[in-house]
Amino acid sequence: TGGTHTDVVVFNPASQTVVVSAKAETTHHDLALGIGEALTRLSALEWEGGLAAIDRIHLSTTLATNAIAENLGHRVGLILMGYDADRAGARKLVAGLPQISVALLRGRHNFYGQEDEPLDAAALREAVTNLENTVSGWAVSGFFSVKNPGHELAAAAIIKSLSTKPVTMGRDLTGRLDAIRRAATAALNAGLVPIIARLLDAVKLAAGQAGLTARLMVVKGDGSLVSEDWAREKPLEHVDRGPRAV
Repeated sequence: TGGTHTDVVVFNPASQTVVVSAKAETTHHDLALGIGEALTRLSALEWEGGLAAIDRIHLSTTLATNAIAENLGHRVGLILMGYDADRAGARKLVAGLPQISVALLRGRHNFYGQEDEPLDAAALREAVTNLENTVSGWAVSGFFSVKNPGHELAAAAIIKSLSTKPVTMGRDLTGRLDAIRRAATAALNAGLVPIIARLLDAVKLAAGQAGLTARLMVVKGDGSLVSEDWAREKPLEHVDRGPRAV
C-alpha cells in the first residue's frame, strides 16, 4: 500500500505460486478503509482454506519513499551536539531539511571517543520545552557518537523524561563517521515514524476486522523481513521496500 492502490496477494511458499490477489484504492485519509476493502475483496474469492489459511502477513509500502520525495515527513526536533566542529555543514543540513527545528548544543567527544566538553543538559531541557508543542518526534545526533554514544544516550533519556514523542538516535541508524549525513538520516527517520506507525496501526485494525490473526512482518529495503516493533523504530530502513516486494 502507499500509492494509488493497495494490493493484497496470497502466496504459497511451498509451490512458489500466487494463489489469489485483489486490489482496492488506497484511502490516504484513513488507510484502514482501503486495506479493509482489499481484504474484503480477497475474502470474496475462493481458494483452499480462505483467510484462515494465512500463516503470516508481509507488509510492503511506498509511503516512506513518497513522504521523502514529496517532503511530507512530520516536523522533527533535531538535537545536534558538538556540531560546532562543522558549523558550515550544520547550516547546510538545516537549510536542506525544512521540516526540522534544530537546537545546536554544547557537548563534544573527540575522534578517540574522549569527552572534550560535557553535554549542556540545561540547554537541552530548555530546547525540548520550547519545541515540544511544534514537533511530532525527536532526532538526536552527536558529532562523534559512533566513537562514544554517551551524549546521545543521555540526551535521549532527558528528552524521554520531558516528552512522550518518539526519539531517534543517529548512532542506532549508521556507524559511519559522516556526522552531517548521520544527522540528516536521524532527522528523516524521526519524521517518518508517525507515518509508518499510522500505517501499521491501520493494517492491524483492518486485519483484525477481517479475522486475520497471523503475525505481521515488514519488508525492508533490501527485501528482508523485520518485526513490527523494529519497523516502527526505523522506518527509514524500509525506503524502496514497495518495489522490493514485487
